[in-house]
Amino acid sequence: MSPFTFENGFVAPAWLEDVTIGGNRWSPRLTVGVTPVQGLQFYGTYSEGYRAPTLQDVFRGGAAHGSGNSYIPNLLLQPEVAKSWEAGVNIKYDDVPATARGSAFIEVANAAERQAVAHPEGVAVHWIHRDGVPAGEHEALLSAVSKVEWPVDVSSFGRFAAEAEPARKLRDHWRETMSFGRDRTLAVGYWRRGASGVMAG
Repeated sequence: MSPFTFENGFVAPAWLEDVTIGGNRWSPRLTVGVTPVQGLQFYGTYSEGYRAPTLQDVFRGGAAHGSGNSYIPNLLLQPEVAKSWEAGVNIKYDDVPATARGSAFIEVANAAERQAVAHPEGVAVHWIHRDGVPAGEHEALLSAVSKVEWPVDVSSFGRFAAEAEPARKLRDHWRETMSFGRDRTLAVGYWRRGASGVMAG
């Protein structure tokens, strides 16, 4: 479950799994969450999983290949059903003080994708619209962040999260051109064009 997907309430998805052996079965998942105060959420989840027997499970015994009883069918083998419980706490902590100053750059597909973003008064929010350019290929975000003038009178930190290539370029710019180390910057490429999966790249 993703943290803070709901405040107080429940989520109850279910799906029907259909197999030849054992018929079909609904596999439910129920999540209940309570948020007593902003930033703190308690949740509990109950779910069931379903695994149908494979052909090897049904037609092969436990012996190794070549033994006399390797292919004794077990046509009465039933599907496996797993039941699990999960309980946890989600904590969301915002460490940006109300007196913070800085700039935030947010890239979206177009103007219709802009949203209300809570931020300190001293932080300027700049929206960058791709307007038809595929995600990860628009250069305006990298260009805008690279041109930011860093303050010299206060402690500062730069964070950047984007497609892997612009993240690498900005990291090189911060390290090589501006001589900033990891104590002042963090550039993360959390996805990669042409790759799939969680945190691809």
